[in-house]
Amino acid sequence: MSATPLDAHNPGKTEPPEIENVSGKIISVVVDVEFTLDVRQNQQQTKVRYLMGARTRLEGKLSIGSQATVEYRSEDGTHIATHSYVLPASGMQSRERDYGRRLREDYLLDLKKAMKLPSPNLLRRSLENALEV
Repeated sequence: MSATPLDAHNPGKTEPPEIENVSGKIISVVVDVEFTLDVRQNQQQTKVRYLMGARTRLEGKLSIGSQATVEYRSEDGTHIATHSYVLPASGMQSRERDYGRRLREDYLLDLKKAMKLPSPNLLRRSLENALEV
């Protein structure tokens, strides 16, 4: 009995392309056709274009500045998106604002303790007026 490779039994059948994924910032969009991400690959920032097909699943809205995670397959050097999940840029800015607000509040409390001020509200108003928040 001889060993025969599995592909020899089904010569017309090929393996499905491998699905990969990557995350990055959207830097260009051609609606329903393609989009480009700025991604970090091999320790370098790279711009990578992804084509969209009829079966591409899209969660969120493709818009410049948003962060996206893309599942894709490569065919003849072309990246074809199979599933894209987009985090709105406004959602990221909102989280950054909340984080900044928490940092300011922590700073005010630390400053109050250091200066032994009677009221954090008085200090907050003074600091906000100075920073014009």
